[in-house]
Amino acid sequence: MNEKLTPNPYGVSPSTPYTSSEEAQSQTTAPIYKSNTLAITSLVLGLLSILFYFLTAIPGIITGHIARSRAKKMPDRYEGKGMALAGLILSYIMLVVSIVFIAGAFYLFTNNPEFKDAFMQGMKEGLPQANQ
Repeated sequence: MNEKLTPNPYGVSPSTPYTSSEEAQSQTTAPIYKSNTLAITSLVLGLLSILFYFLTAIPGIITGHIARSRAKKMPDRYEGKGMALAGLILSYIMLVVSIVFIAGAFYLFTNNPEFKDAFMQGMKEGLPQANQ
């Protein structure tokens, strides 16, 4: 069993010689990179919901829940639970703000005749007149 090892062309010799191809293959596999794309997407959509309200808040909530679920079920493949949570919090807050804003506007429009008249007058003045 006195086998002579051939010199390594890279100048570094392995600490233990491989006895089978399976051992050699297991030592040379590429590392598995964790994905956090959905978590980043949820965070970005949550931040954008500050400007676009519910238009980006709803997709932010969906992607945030998917990202958190994947990170919990498969932590070896997915990461970003914190980013997904931040996106969820921002998205939920802005969704509530959007609902309150829409409800408030609806209330003003239906229960305040002065607001309704001013709104309708502004709409008439803002529309171009065909016959002048």
